[in-house]
Amino acid sequence: MIEYLGGWKRVLGILLLSTALSLSAWWVRSAYAFDTIFLRFAGVSREFYSGAGMLGYVDDRSGSTGRWFEWHVDKVAVDRSMSWYIYEYHKLTSGGTWVWISLPYWVFVLPLTLLSLWLLFTQKRRPKYLAPESVKEST
Repeated sequence: MIEYLGGWKRVLGILLLSTALSLSAWWVRSAYAFDTIFLRFAGVSREFYSGAGMLGYVDDRSGSTGRWFEWHVDKVAVDRSMSWYIYEYHKLTSGGTWVWISLPYWVFVLPLTLLSLWLLFTQKRRPKYLAPESVKEST
């Protein structure tokens, strides 16, 4: 199958381009919806979210309880005043920690797109100096 598609560079380029396109779709969706996935296990809550053009991760080690998996979708007004990245770290009085990391979608989409285009459209280089046909035949 790799030979049919033109080698490993082309296959990797197609995979990266499809990943960039799916992230672009979530980027557009994040302008209208705020998706949150909660994962809880042994007092540690991890939250992955998408909204306001940002992808985010929250690690809450404060001993929160609840179901081990939840998915929320909310319609929210988009706050366009957010900076291009957010990082916060807090030590809680209960002894736990709380970390929030948020990055805009374009940080992921643009490099993936450029790398996939490079993989798809670059050609193999020919050697600068080719041996003449007569030299090849005589050896």
